[in-house]
Amino acid sequence: MQESAANLQTRPARPPRHDVSGSGLILSPPSVAGWTLAEDGSIHSILRDNARKRLYVNPIAWTSDHLQLLACTFNYRPARSWNRKERAKRHPLESSHAPENVECQVERGIYESQRLKYANNLKVMLANPSLLGGKKSALQEILEAYNIHPQRSDILSFYFNRQHAAHLVTDGIFSSSAAPSSVAFITFDTIQSLRANHVQPHKSKSVPVLRQRRKRLQLLDPPNPAEDPYVLAVLIALAQNQRREQQEQKQQKDQGLGTGMNETQPKSASLPSEGMEQGAPSAAQSFKVHVLAVSLAFAKYLYVYTATIPVEFLDKFDEPFRYSPSCPIVVKYRRITVLRAYSWTRLHRILCTGTCSYCTTES
Repeated sequence: MQESAANLQTRPARPPRHDVSGSGLILSPPSVAGWTLAEDGSIHSILRDNARKRLYVNPIAWTSDHLQLLACTFNYRPARSWNRKERAKRHPLESSHAPENVECQVERGIYESQRLKYANNLKVMLANPSLLGGKKSALQEILEAYNIHPQRSDILSFYFNRQHAAHLVTDGIFSSSAAPSSVAFITFDTIQSLRANHVQPHKSKSVPVLRQRRKRLQLLDPPNPAEDPYVLAVLIALAQNQRREQQEQKQQKDQGLGTGMNETQPKSASLPSEGMEQGAPSAAQSFKVHVLAVSLAFAKYLYVYTATIPVEFLDKFDEPFRYSPSCPIVVKYRRITVLRAYSWTRLHRILCTGTCSYCTTES
């Protein structure tokens, strides 16, 4: 992974946009009694058993210790070679090789010429050094083609013990009709800026203080920038957000069913709660989330992170005093060469849920 680390050498971190780094993971540390009563294997027991490591920090200050103790790993997936059949498959931002009637060839040729020119412009915007606005605009246009739309806020809420614990700043949060808050976009420059602001929230001209803060920042920087623990925290926050929205939708639906029953059923009649649950869709047992990352400097690669996070893992954070067994979390990530042909096909295969106009047309 030396090549990926070299590719992530970015320009100096830009000034932070929001002072939301916070001083710790939750509002106040758990009491000694809470740690004592914590079940073995719970997050509180992990904090208790590793008190000297100072794990009780904001997610921007997570290190490899957090990954190890939470049983989370990064798994790099090299890009595989594509055969001719796969390359011939059409997608929203690249050319079509499907046979057509002669009457449609001229019109199709003009349309695809415009589309390819547009796609190439997006590639160049995403790859070339630019301000954040240019990168974000290009990526937003790409995701719009897959029916994945931006949300109003770029900040995720990270929850711990069923309460808001920290703000996680991103450069964009996107949702599809199939999955709310399923994709987050962030530049590696933003992560560097947030971490520097967390370590050095106020400017100081004292040389000893500057040296101490520089040393702290070096300790927080991951050995491989492509496997930054903050990416894991963003993925967890996305899954938490999906779960909360699912619970809210279920609650609203249950309230609607209850209101309808009260209006149509006699007062003497009542249905057991099991009858309503049978008609309701089952809750999701896991949540698939993605993070897209590039550099503000020349971005040869777009990094695409994917994780499927089960509810049992999210329960660890909702009830940190209880042990919630879950399988290890593997964050799979790929590097998509931005300027290479078929790059958008690779991204489409990873992100699209089958609801974009291209997929629905083909089906």
